[in-house]
Amino acid sequence: MLPTKEIKLGLGISFTSVQSIVPLFKISTRRPHTNALGYFLHTLWLFTVSDLKTFVVPEALFGILGALSGPLLTNNLRPSVCLIASQVPKVFLWTWLNTLVFDLSNQRHLESVAEDRLNKPFRPLAAGRITPSQTRNLLLVSVPVLLMVTYFYLGSYEETVLLISVTWMYNDLGGSDGHFVVRNLIIGIAYIIYGSGALRVASYCVLENYGLNTSGYVWSCIIGAVICTTIQVQDLKDKEGDRTRNRHTAPLALGDECARWTIAFPVAFWSVFCSLFWQLGICLSVSLISFGMVIAVRVVCLKGFSADRKTWKLWSYWLAVLYVLPVVNRYLYFEPEVAGHV
Repeated sequence: MLPTKEIKLGLGISFTSVQSIVPLFKISTRRPHTNALGYFLHTLWLFTVSDLKTFVVPEALFGILGALSGPLLTNNLRPSVCLIASQVPKVFLWTWLNTLVFDLSNQRHLESVAEDRLNKPFRPLAAGRITPSQTRNLLLVSVPVLLMVTYFYLGSYEETVLLISVTWMYNDLGGSDGHFVVRNLIIGIAYIIYGSGALRVASYCVLENYGLNTSGYVWSCIIGAVICTTIQVQDLKDKEGDRTRNRHTAPLALGDECARWTIAFPVAFWSVFCSLFWQLGICLSVSLISFGMVIAVRVVCLKGFSADRKTWKLWSYWLAVLYVLPVVNRYLYFEPEVAGHV
């Protein structure tokens, strides 16, 4: 009989190590944590670790930088840098918790585990740290906890409710495996909600009831459109896993060559559009447009997993640059009398 060891964490959640189990859920007995709580927290971290650099941090920065832009995006005419700085932990916590709920829902399906074994074998289910049923129990607990925390403490409760709905559409109604246009649209909407929610938290909406003005919602929608029309750049490096899931991503549905042009043209267009939208001036506009053109040329001319992965990272940096534009506009070109205070 195989030796087993079970670590109980309550709420019907436990971790069981065995020396041999079904290959799909093979669990290593060599754990980095001997403490149950440490093991549990590390498992939660692994659910979201692949989204930290590309999602959690950028969306948190979108909220923080948007709050610093003051009247350009919010109804706070004189934002306090100190108050915004005090909100930074809350912004990251709000973004991470919402991402955790999405990842728990997304990674618990058997098809997702099979895909992650090819693309992201370090994820908890693929690595055998937790089972699908345990992940489901964790998700059942996480959703009400998230709703309570956002309602009573973090703020942006409305955005959290919307994100839970989008998560359901994407993970349980097949949005992630549908046609890439539908998938991109759902992802674009999610970015709009994430960005506006993070911006409201950063604007200390709970403390002072500040929120987005019309320009703030317009800019959030523009960013959503940028995501919707360029997010397929991440699919170039994940073709093998997507083929396993029979997904209709742009590279698989249109062909690799055509899909690359559907990325290059929008990146170039949005670089020009955002430069004009924020009236950056010649030097900054040329810099942003040049950065966009580098990505556009790379995605068409440089192919292969390593090149596509680097292009995807550059795209993430380009997106982060777009997030900075409102602050740049405010402090370089906006009237000094409303430039904010400490």
